[in-house]
Amino acid sequence: GLTGLATGGTAGSITFQTDFGNIALSGTITAIGGDSIAVARDGATILVSAGPSGGSITSSASIIASGGASRANDSTNVTGGNGGTVTFEVLNVDGTIRLENGSDLTANGGKGTGGKAAGTGGVVILTTLDRSVTISGSIAALWMEVTPLTSAAVDMRCWVAPALGKSK
Repeated sequence: GLTGLATGGTAGSITFQTDFGNIALSGTITAIGGDSIAVARDGATILVSAGPSGGSITSSASIIASGGASRANDSTNVTGGNGGTVTFEVLNVDGTIRLENGSDLTANGGKGTGGKAAGTGGVVILTTLDRSVTISGSIAALWMEVTPLTSAAVDMRCWVAPALGKSK
């Protein structure tokens, strides 16, 4: 949406899911909200799920679910799009999550202009059942800049839940 009152494009959700087996991601995966001079759109959801029958998740990918930015001039009030959600979940007791060197999970809010706020940072969730989560890459869920002001905050969550039937 770069002319008139056109809004940014709506990002679609992306799901990678197995019932049994590993998931290995590389390259670039995006679900980014569209930029606009009128209404920037939110980032979408990216879900990576290794199912209850077995499997782990390994990623060296750049995965981005950020909100769209205002492309208006600095004196025009346009709010940035909110960051989306990136979720890695392992639903079996043997599976692990490994974010390899060079991996990047990003769910930033989009830039706002005028007196309007930037989009809020999204959410990154990494969940296993009593197994390891190894992070060698980067994770960001920032509340991005507002022109002419700048703010940032992080919302990142990581859970390793005890496996059912086990006591700790």
